[in-house]
Amino acid sequence: MRVIRGRTPVKWKRVGSSKILASSCGIEIGVQSFQHPRTGVVVENSFFAKPEGITVCALTSGGNILLVEQFKQAVYDIVSELPSGLIRPGEDAVVAGERELREETGFASGKVVLTSSPEKLLHAPRRSQSGFFTCVASNCRDEGNQRLDATEDAIKVLEATPEEVWEFLRSGKIRSVESREAIFNASLMGYLRFS
Repeated sequence: MRVIRGRTPVKWKRVGSSKILASSCGIEIGVQSFQHPRTGVVVENSFFAKPEGITVCALTSGGNILLVEQFKQAVYDIVSELPSGLIRPGEDAVVAGERELREETGFASGKVVLTSSPEKLLHAPRRSQSGFFTCVASNCRDEGNQRLDATEDAIKVLEATPEEVWEFLRSGKIRSVESREAIFNASLMGYLRFS
C-alpha cells in the first residue's frame, strides 16, 4: 500500500470531562471537548453511547440462513435481519449470540464462532465508542419455542437459501448494517458461499 497524500493522524487531547446531556433506555447522549493538535483550537464533539451488540449469521445443517422479521420502533417498519441483540454486562459475545439465537428463533446451534475480530466493530466512530460483534452459528436445529423479550411482540423466523439472502442484500430488503456485516464476515471466513 502506498500513501498518496496527507499527514499521519495524531490523537487529539481531551479537554475536561465528558458531559452526559441525556440518558434513557440504556443510551446516553453527551459532549466532549478536544484540542486540535496543530492549531490548539478547542472543539466540542457530540457522542452517543449504548450497550454492545451481537449479530448472528445462523446456518442450518443444509447451509440455509435463518432470518427474522420484526417491527422496529425507531424506523417504524417491519425489518428483515439476522438474529441480534444486546450483550449483557459481563456476558461473553459468543454466549450472547447463542442466547439471542434461542430467544429470537427457538433454534440452538452446534457451534458459535466469533467472525468479527476480538475488537468490536464500530457503529459510527466519529460519534460513538459503541459497537457490535458478529458470529456464525453452524448446524442450527429447531428446539421449539421462541423466548421473546418484553420489548418484542412477534418475530417471524424465516429460512432462506444463500441465493435468496443475496437477493435480499442486492434489493435492499436487508437494511441492517449489522446483518449485512455479519453475512459479509461469514462469507469472508468461508462459512457462507453464494452461487
